[in-house]
Amino acid sequence: MLAIGSDDAGTHYNRGNALKGIGRDAEALASYDRALALAPNHADARYNRGNTLARFGRHQDALLDYDAVLMLRPQHVPALNRRGNALAALGRPDEALAAYDAGLAVEPANVDALNNRSVVLLDLGKNDQALESCERALAARPDYADALYNRGNTLRALARYEDARASYAAALSLEPHRPDALNNLGLTLVALGQHTEALANFDAALALDSNHLGALHNRANALFELGSFEAALAPCDKILTTNPMHADALNTRVSYSRDSTDLARRCRAMTRRWR
Repeated sequence: MLAIGSDDAGTHYNRGNALKGIGRDAEALASYDRALALAPNHADARYNRGNTLARFGRHQDALLDYDAVLMLRPQHVPALNRRGNALAALGRPDEALAAYDAGLAVEPANVDALNNRSVVLLDLGKNDQALESCERALAARPDYADALYNRGNTLRALARYEDARASYAAALSLEPHRPDALNNLGLTLVALGQHTEALANFDAALALDSNHLGALHNRANALFELGSFEAALAPCDKILTTNPMHADALNTRVSYSRDSTDLARRCRAMTRRWR
């Protein structure tokens, strides 16, 4: 490991990168701080510190670092892209889109900016524009799993379920261990009326992340649709153990109470318990 006591900004910057590379983010952040105390205009240290702050959920602080980078290097496309991510996380989607577009003005085929832009557009309900952004990313990089996943999300929002299924399957062929993709593929199969196949995907998602609340809730719904009322209680119970006020889990119990007298009784008891 590089010397901690050095007065050379580059040494602390390189130490921060080494620490970040082995997952010691808090120590990396301290090294970037030291580098910037010695050299406030060290753009790479500011950029990497911004990325580290973002990983800690400190998006406002990260934004300040990205802005400082852009003051030094106005066409720094990675900083423009990460600036967009920070703004999106802060609930400022229009500014996020402007940041992505500024990056794309410099690099029109930047797949990260195109993909991130699609996520914000989808959140805004601009589904056709989101799909166009995904397609541009995939035209530049057909094997980009994130863009395939986000295209699946967009196609599902557009009720193009067969196309969504194909896009999720393509993403999973590249990166099989994605619980969100498995869960959303399951939801797509539900929309196609294929509850048994959907259940298998929810189970696969839970094998990767046993506390995935979406997959737990969707598994309960699939089991209900398949007539396995008692089995559906277990995922609901697990959700409510983790999050006692999870409205969807409580509502799931209520909505299917007509199918089981015992289920109705237990649902009412849970509702009273967590009210």
